[in-house]
Amino acid sequence: MLPGIGKSEFDWIDTYGKVALTCKPARFEQYSKALGKWYSIFAFSTRKGYFTAIFNDITTLKNRQEQLSAIFSLSSHVLLGRKFEDTVKAVFEKARELTGAQTGYVALLNKEGDDDGLFCSGEELEEQTVVPQLPAQMKEMRFEVYRS
Repeated sequence: MLPGIGKSEFDWIDTYGKVALTCKPARFEQYSKALGKWYSIFAFSTRKGYFTAIFNDITTLKNRQEQLSAIFSLSSHVLLGRKFEDTVKAVFEKARELTGAQTGYVALLNKEGDDDGLFCSGEELEEQTVVPQLPAQMKEMRFEVYRS
């Protein structure tokens, strides 16, 4: 039995009940909030009134899909030539969603290889502050990253 199955938004019991009563298999993906994981599930019945469910943890796959989606979304900001500050805000917001960070530094290199970096902070996108002059500590960290 799954922990929290009765409190879930998805009706696990109804889904498995239909499989058991109709003997028609079901294949679906579902997130378990109680376990904090995504599952690919195949449920089937070989005898009316019974069912078997096979669970495959696909949490890592779902996380990677989310990350790739973020990369494609952000690529459009850069490729469509939007304002640099708008692109920085979009990159920062997506990175915040993926990592939970509250402060960050975004650097895009121009054709000459120069760094057009901006420092961002703020909990809400509307409250973000974009600072064109980097604090000294950020400049030192940037130098170390570029050097490596």
